Amino acid sequence: MSDKVHTHYIPSHGPDDASIMVVGEAGGTEEDEHSLPFVGRSGKLMSQHFERHGVNRDLSEVESYGTIESDIFVTNLSKFRPHHNKFGHLIGTAELDMGIAELKEEIASVDPNVIVAMGNWPLFFLTGKCGEKNGKPAPGTGIGKYRGSILPCALVEGKKVVATHHPAYILRNFLWHPIFDIDIAKVVRQSAFPDIQYPVFDVLIDPPNIWELVDELCDAEWLSFDIETFSPGEMSCFGVTDRADRAIVLTYQNPDGWEAARRICESPAKKIAQYGTYDCRFLNHFFDWEINNYAFDTYIATAEILPQFPRGLDFLTSIYTDLPYYKEERKRWKKTMDLNLLWQYNAKDVVATWIIAFEQMKDLEALYGWRMESGTLVSA
Repeated sequence: MSDKVHTHYIPSHGPDDASIMVVGEAGGTEEDEHSLPFVGRSGKLMSQHFERHGVNRDLSEVESYGTIESDIFVTNLSKFRPHHNKFGHLIGTAELDMGIAELKEEIASVDPNVIVAMGNWPLFFLTGKCGEKNGKPAPGTGIGKYRGSILPCALVEGKKVVATHHPAYILRNFLWHPIFDIDIAKVVRQSAFPDIQYPVFDVLIDPPNIWELVDELCDAEWLSFDIETFSPGEMSCFGVTDRADRAIVLTYQNPDGWEAARRICESPAKKIAQYGTYDCRFLNHFFDWEINNYAFDTYIATAEILPQFPRGLDFLTSIYTDLPYYKEERKRWKKTMDLNLLWQYNAKDVVATWIIAFEQMKDLEALYGWRMESGTLVSA
């Protein structure tokens, strides 16, 4: 045994046919005491959120009888508690290697519909995803980017993972409590089926029937649009959609692209954008285009719905859609200079913005009675 790891084994707990499996890092003091995972403050917070969404995990008998009634299978990367509850003490130990091997067996045996990666290290060991430091992968980081994402499991092929913050983080940063609740709600929805079901949409890049599509788009009630630029004054592409199942990307390589984009911008269709102040000013300043009927901005709407939280498209995508985190794809195209990656990235931005906008309209009506009429937000 490593001298930085306690010797008491803390087993997993839960039904052997659970549709939801929760994976944390390692047990703490109370878990060590009761020989049960997630029964301390973090476990209580997590259980409360699952019960809020109709999934039972009753900890009321833990103190008296050491028992739990649960519909969730709960486990950890390591079945041994590290000294001072510092997971870093487990890195490189036989105890962690054994725990990962056990976890792999548990996933195969329980066969859950969804696995929850609670924190940075479960994210890494379950999916291989992490943040970066100095341009290199940094295991043990990245949950801020990937939380809310539905990801393929790298540990056991064919399983899906939803990443979220560890509840211990939520206890220390209670501002994030409602976001944790949104993530648990997503987990519960995803537990109804085993496969990954990302939004499906067609990407039409410089389509040959562009003018037919322009007429169709100009007649639409709503349009979501987004631009990508190479440098100040140099636009690389203009993306637009009138529905969630397609995105049309017009690029600088198309001789008709900018004229088609201008007509779309100046059409009477109500426009949706994410931080569209930049896009509108860019197009007006460098191209002399007018964005007619700019009616809804997801960035601005977030200030009303989630005023204390980030307003970037990556965060909103994790809240309102089932698209996984994809913002690193912009870095990828810059490294490879494969323009098709940029066009695909632009298409995802357009579709994500479309989905987010209509979900936000529902939230605004539910919160304040506001609704959109003829491109104007009005009270009920």
